Amino acid sequence: MKLALSESQSMLRDTVARLFADEATPERLRAAEATGVDQALWDKLVELGIIGIRSVAPQDGGMTLFDAVIVAEEAGRTVAPVPLIEAIVATGLLHRAGAPDALLSAVDGGAPATIALKPVEPGTSQVVLGGSSAHVVVALEGNELIAFTGLGAARVPGLSVVDEGEVGGEGAGDLAGGQDAPADGSGGCGHAPTVVHPTWRCPAGRRRRIIRPVGPTCHDTARRMTTL
Repeated sequence: MKLALSESQSMLRDTVARLFADEATPERLRAAEATGVDQALWDKLVELGIIGIRSVAPQDGGMTLFDAVIVAEEAGRTVAPVPLIEAIVATGLLHRAGAPDALLSAVDGGAPATIALKPVEPGTSQVVLGGSSAHVVVALEGNELIAFTGLGAARVPGLSVVDEGEVGGEGAGDLAGGQDAPADGSGGCGHAPTVVHPTWRCPAGRRRRIIRPVGPTCHDTARRMTTL
């Protein structure tokens, strides 16, 4: 079994290693403590296409899960202050599940996306990685993949109570309706709403291919999302 990196994987590793070494300096880490995000580093990752590394399936010419692991490993070496892994997973899910063009354009253009690791249920809440800066939160509701959108999507009334980003099921009747969601699925990314509705749900036929039934644990949900 050949375990060495391929030429393209070595190039990817070297590229991101240089980027993180140059950008994730101790001074920049301290400056980003309040928000957890270094905007200049985030912008460069978006420009290089790193955030969308899993947007296309490998069999269709996209990059593999191992490629994403290489990026994550190099980010970890410098404790890069960006919501990298959650954004890669969320962006990949949105693309492969056929989200509206407006929503895809927002995340491809740099609107931070993250995932809720447990299904959204009435009367419950959960901390969301990178939720304090997220514009898009991708979650499971039953077997449906849904997206909450808007600046600080994990911190609006009815969804959150903590700065780390928390999605909850309080008022889930209102949240599940989505009557006020824009028809184009944009959800007003870049504007702070007072209420966030699911602005998109994965169509039934596509959902069956993308989303597998999940168990009750955070680990199960995270594993199934990540292996996409």
